[in-house]
Amino acid sequence: MNHNVLKYVLSKIRGMKNITHILINSFLITIVFVCLTIIKFSNDFYYAFNNNMEGRTLLVSNETDNHILKKNKHIIFSNSDKYRFGYNFFYNNDNYIYIKALIDENYLDIIDGRKIMKSGEMLCSKKLYPFEYSMNMDFSKAIDSKTLLNTKISDENYNFKIVGTFSNKEMEEANICYVSIEDFDKFDIESYDKKMIVYDKRENYDKITKFLKDNKIEYINPNIVDETYTYLKTIPVYIIIIILNIILVISYNFMKKSINNSNNIIGVLKAYGEDNTNIKKYYIIYHLVMMLVSVIISAIVFAGLYYYIQPYLAECIFYNLYVNVPFLSFIIFILLMFIYTYVIIKHLINKTSKKDIYDLLN
Repeated sequence: MNHNVLKYVLSKIRGMKNITHILINSFLITIVFVCLTIIKFSNDFYYAFNNNMEGRTLLVSNETDNHILKKNKHIIFSNSDKYRFGYNFFYNNDNYIYIKALIDENYLDIIDGRKIMKSGEMLCSKKLYPFEYSMNMDFSKAIDSKTLLNTKISDENYNFKIVGTFSNKEMEEANICYVSIEDFDKFDIESYDKKMIVYDKRENYDKITKFLKDNKIEYINPNIVDETYTYLKTIPVYIIIIILNIILVISYNFMKKSINNSNNIIGVLKAYGEDNTNIKKYYIIYHLVMMLVSVIISAIVFAGLYYYIQPYLAECIFYNLYVNVPFLSFIIFILLMFIYTYVIIKHLINKTSKKDIYDLLN
């Protein structure tokens, strides 16, 4: 291609309108990235909420007969609801952990050390933040509790030996440790005149509730997700649908106008002997590059937003909930945008390149 002609072409298709289109696309794509991340977080939250110990707990009357409850093979624990709560354990003057009773040994994945075998032993989360919850938490102070193995810690009334560590659980405190039920019974923990039952798997919820109804046992599910979760999950979906339609319409109109305004340029290219294949290739590459620039700008803006909000997620991090970037969803979305751009621009340039030089130049 003649370099003067190429320079002329570039001078025609560059301009403020193209930059504006890139910035608008970047803004809309960034919104999609944010919405996809919110959807990913809401899904992670819902899964964690339903699969932790609390998510497998129901409350029944304190008068409920344990013999009836034991008939159900899926119920692994039934006792006072005090075991839903924990004991505030202060040690070494400024350190603090939250101690709970180990109701289900299969619930924890031991990483270092061993499981509890006798009284006075304790298991702690692998990444342990041995301080109270506050709005100014410094998670750089979190420790690998492996360093505490075989160490004894004590407060004014009790002492325990840390014998193992376990994988941090989502929706559980970053300062949580477990002791046996027998050791937990030594603590003065208030109950609320209810009996808690813990069942083995979340998917057995319907079986458990049917069993309770069949035995005329009233129950309370303390873990019903409120409307916030519904909004957190559905609103971003609607926003994505709206944004996608806006992107498709704006991109189509921009590409159509770009090709229509390039009739003279395409005519000049043909006059200089450029074949249709190269003309198509040039415009396809040009618009794909514009989309790529939009995606890159969006990724940079999103990364900035992602790191900016981290200090405001202290409560989520304290409960081992992290805002994970859904890279696979991002890649699928970006690929769809490139495919759409390719298909539309190829269709439009095919129609235009079939015109003869006279029609293009007039």
